Amino acid sequence: MGFVGDINLLDFPTDRNPFHRMMPYLSQLDLSAGTLEGLLSRPEELFYKPGFTHVGEGHAPNLAEAGFKALNLASNVTYGREAIERTLEQLDRAGIGHAGAGLDRRQARQPMIIEAGGLKIGMISRTSVFWPNGHEALDHQAGVIPLRVTTFYQPHPRLIELPGAPAIVHTNPNEQELAELVADVNELRGKVDLLFTYFHFGVSSQRDVAQYQRTVARAVVDAGADAVFGSHAHVVQPIEVYKGKPLFYGLSQVIFGWPFVARLKHPGGPGLIVELEIRGGERRWTARFVKPDVETLEPYIAPFSDVPEEIAHLEKTSAETITFRDDHFVINT
Repeated sequence: MGFVGDINLLDFPTDRNPFHRMMPYLSQLDLSAGTLEGLLSRPEELFYKPGFTHVGEGHAPNLAEAGFKALNLASNVTYGREAIERTLEQLDRAGIGHAGAGLDRRQARQPMIIEAGGLKIGMISRTSVFWPNGHEALDHQAGVIPLRVTTFYQPHPRLIELPGAPAIVHTNPNEQELAELVADVNELRGKVDLLFTYFHFGVSSQRDVAQYQRTVARAVVDAGADAVFGSHAHVVQPIEVYKGKPLFYGLSQVIFGWPFVARLKHPGGPGLIVELEIRGGERRWTARFVKPDVETLEPYIAPFSDVPEEIAHLEKTSAETITFRDDHFVINT
C-alpha cells in the first residue's frame, strides 16, 4: 500500500495519465491513498484564495488507473456545494473511496471503509486549515470537517534583555472536536483491519512540526489509529514513531499543477511516497522520494541524488526514526 501527500491536477490533460512515470511502481501496490487538493469541477476561482481554481472534470479515471482507491478531501480548498458534489460523483463512479468532505455534516464526517489486499481498511480525515465562513460541513451545508486550533504567543523568557526576540508559539486543538475525532477513531477501530488518518495541517512552507500536530497525532494513535499522514506545508516534515506507529506529519505533494506552488513557491519540490508491506502479520514501513519533472510537472520516483536537501533535513530531524537504504528508507517502528 502506498500513501502520498497533496494531489493537484490543474492543467494536466485527461487523455494522458500524469502518473505514467510512476506506473511501474504504483502498479505493484494493492492501494494508493493521498489528499486531493483541488476539486474535480469547473475551474472556478476561490474568492478567498486569489489565483486558485478547481482543477476541472475528467481526472478520476486517471487517478483510478494509477491505483488510487482512497482520497482525503478535507483541505483548505475543498469549497462549494456544486464542486464538492461533482467531485464525489466522479470519485464514486471511478470506484475511489473518500473521506473528509460531503454534502452535509453526516456525510463529511463518515469514515471511509474499503477492501484492498484482502484487508478491510478505514480512513478518517480532518483539516485544520479552512475558511471560517461557508467551508465547514453543517446539517444543510456542504463542506469539510474541521479541527479548529487555538494559537497564542508567549513572550520570549529573556525579552527584557533581548528586545524583539521571537515569541514562543503555542497551539492547541479544539477540545470538543478532538474528542469527536477520538470517538470516531475508537468506533472505526473495531470495524477494520487497518485504520489510518489523514490531516491537512501544519504551517505552509514550514518544516517544523506545530505543537498541535503532535497532540492530534498522538491522540488518534492512542484511540487506535495505525498511522498518521499529514500534508499542506508543501515541504517534507519530520517523521516520528509513537507507540510503534509512524507519524508522517508532512508528506508534501506528489503532483501539483497550480503554477504558484509548482513554478514559484516550491519549484521542483519533492514529496514522499510511504509504503506499507504486510507479511505474516508483520508490518514494514518504508518511504521513497518523488519529484516533478521540471518541464511537465509529472512525478517520478527520485533517487537520493536528486533530493540532497531532503536527505539532510531528515538526517537532522528524524535520525533515530529512519534508516537509509540504497533507494529508500525504513521507518524503525
